[in-house]
Amino acid sequence: MKKKGSKLFSALNFVDYAVLLDEDTPYNLIRDIKPDVLVKGDDWKGKKVVGEDIVVNRGGKVQFVNMVHGVSTSSLIDRIVLGAGK
Repeated sequence: MKKKGSKLFSALNFVDYAVLLDEDTPYNLIRDIKPDVLVKGDDWKGKKVVGEDIVVNRGGKVQFVNMVHGVSTSSLIDRIVLGAGK
């Protein structure tokens, strides 16, 4: 299934690699790529982070970044898609 804006998003010069998931969570992707750092928005602090067990058990860490209110990847993709439709 093609996700909206996927080609446009992956074509952005600051995007190194984009993975489209057909699963509800990125658990299997995290298990397969074995990242050293898992980054989530600070709205996830104190919640169960999918894949945290994999990263931490390998000696990695979960890093939380400050959210910028009103800015999200979903809204960015929506704006790109709407702009492409003009």
